[in-house]
Amino acid sequence: MGAASERRVVIGTDAVPAPGATAQAADEPPLPDEGRVRERLAALEASLDGVAVFDDALAPTYANPAFCRLCACADFEELARRLAGTEEGWTRLFDPGIVHKVKDDVLPLVMRSGSWRGRLPARRCDGTEFTADFSFARMSAGGFVVIMRDVTEAAKAEAELRERRDLYRLLATNSTDVISLHDVDGRIVYISPSSLRLMGCEADSLLGRQPWRSIHPEEVERVREAFARAVDGGTASVSYRLKVKSGIWVWFETLVRPVPHDDDLAIGQVQCSTRDVTARKELAQQLEHQALHDPLTGLPNRSLFMDRLSQAPLRARRARKGYGIAYLDLNRFKQVNDEYGHAAGDQLLVQVAERLTTRMRESDTLARLSGDEFAIILENLGDGEVPDQLGVRLLSLFDEPFVVDGTVVAVRPSIGIAIDESGDGDPDNLLRSADLAMYAAKRDPDREFVARLGAGNGRARKLQQALYRAIERGELKLHYQPLVRSVDGRPVALEALLRWRHGGAGFVSPPEILAIAQQGEFGDALTRWIVRTALTDSRAWRHHGFRDLRLCLNLTDEELGNPNLVEIIEDALAESDAVPSLLQFELRSGSLRRHSERLGVLRAAGAAIAVDGFGADPVSLPLLARAPVDSLKIARSLVSRPDVGERRKGPGTVEAIIGIGHQLGLGVTAEGVETAAQARRFRDIGCDTIQGFYVARPLPRGRVGEYLRKLGPVASEGRRQPTP
Repeated sequence: MGAASERRVVIGTDAVPAPGATAQAADEPPLPDEGRVRERLAALEASLDGVAVFDDALAPTYANPAFCRLCACADFEELARRLAGTEEGWTRLFDPGIVHKVKDDVLPLVMRSGSWRGRLPARRCDGTEFTADFSFARMSAGGFVVIMRDVTEAAKAEAELRERRDLYRLLATNSTDVISLHDVDGRIVYISPSSLRLMGCEADSLLGRQPWRSIHPEEVERVREAFARAVDGGTASVSYRLKVKSGIWVWFETLVRPVPHDDDLAIGQVQCSTRDVTARKELAQQLEHQALHDPLTGLPNRSLFMDRLSQAPLRARRARKGYGIAYLDLNRFKQVNDEYGHAAGDQLLVQVAERLTTRMRESDTLARLSGDEFAIILENLGDGEVPDQLGVRLLSLFDEPFVVDGTVVAVRPSIGIAIDESGDGDPDNLLRSADLAMYAAKRDPDREFVARLGAGNGRARKLQQALYRAIERGELKLHYQPLVRSVDGRPVALEALLRWRHGGAGFVSPPEILAIAQQGEFGDALTRWIVRTALTDSRAWRHHGFRDLRLCLNLTDEELGNPNLVEIIEDALAESDAVPSLLQFELRSGSLRRHSERLGVLRAAGAAIAVDGFGADPVSLPLLARAPVDSLKIARSLVSRPDVGERRKGPGTVEAIIGIGHQLGLGVTAEGVETAAQARRFRDIGCDTIQGFYVARPLPRGRVGEYLRKLGPVASEGRRQPTP
């Protein structure tokens, strides 16, 4: 296996003379020209990959500098001397086992197929080991070309990656959590076997599916938001209920993390770690319940009671109702404890709580504050409910004695009730008032309960007196806001709006005026003044040619329930020489069911009926279809939405209201229109009339005539124009 006296490098079908070659055999293929030889040699010499040529006896005939460096040889001569074409020499480059593999497996394969590629552990001539990718190729003139590349670092990185992947798969497979990978659309591309244990589903059955349909409707948007955060590169944790295969809802918590592409910063997948937290949720709910409820009776404790009490004034003002507190203390409770024991006393408290609960409305809050003291937050007061009635109703629960451990026990409470009729007072003061009233009842043996107005109602009492005088003296005012057709801006109606500026209290809102009048039992007088004044004022513009201009008056639920309402309206019409067809009464949708008969009487007389604030309050469409109604006024909150009239796949809320109104033969008005853009949008989507600051602000009586003359004649009313 000694070196040949003449060596050539054969590349492809060309033969390149090796260093020292001087002649060409007659039967060998022609050599390429000298320039091409130099170019190819230069490329080989500059290559970073090791390239060497061996004869059939495995003796090296050529090696480029890179091959020599990889073998830790200074030059080709050293390489040729060390390898020498012997098996012993090749063991300097490979482990003996690898040498046998090359001779017994690789070279025979190269002889048969012409080439072989693979990765082998190698050893430099100085003994250091490394990993290399090899390429063996059979040359047409005999011998082999061997290309070698050091891939030690790459092989190490690949091994580490495989190790990490194996470890990750091992952890995912054996984890008690469900580990899953999703594409950016949420489809599952991998899920660990734990899905069977936690969700009842085989992992393979979940691949390609999105989880959204299995998540509880109340939490699905929250989960989508967390997933979107991960797609954007963030991390999120979210708790939610998921319906498992058995059909029950189970609480899960998922940590959502992004998985970037290897080659850029874009997110390629989302990794989720999910665990069952049902037990933790139930424990948290139990702890929360224990913190806010009395352990004996299960009622709210003082903490929860005070929290709800702090919110009661706001709810009262929003609902335009009053609220109150009933404070109860059991008499003779200490005697029951002393005679029958504390266990009997506890049984009595539980039975008292159960009886009180049977009379609570959904809006009320019954709590046990301490010992034998109970308190009730009474909300939504105002429908004829007075403190005396509330006290009698509560006392009636104690008419029957209690049975404790087979013993009949009769106990009665002392009750103090305090009422805030407007929601303006301080709830803590109201609680003190109820507490003081309860102690006043305890001190008076002839009284079981004491009721009083809360401290916050001083303003209301003063305003009652002032309002009564203002009605008598004519100090109230009516302003009028026009309603115009959306297509041409011509007026069709004026809405009468109540105004009162009190010297000390300042501007008093219309709802508060009406509430004060009802509480002061002169609601009839206020209603009569409003209807008479409005009809009298309308006489002025009727005389100036605006005879068909309709007059809109608001009626509260309390006014509609007044048995004298029809008589008040008839008297005012007669005094002003007006006809009912000039009037339109506006009311909230809740009054349709409660006062349909009264509304039918008004409509039969010729007046029109409009549902005010439509869309803000729930209403049954079948009820609306059969109710005596002529038009709908879209709620201001819907009119002010910025997306009204925008193009979308389906109709929006406002468009749907207009469509429903027109299908039922009703006119539709948009109230609260404040800009030209809003006016154009409601015109374009078919709304009949508009009202708001864009049309005109509420006008005092003296300016109405001037405004109407500028606008021109009143619009004639078509199919849907009987109602503005």
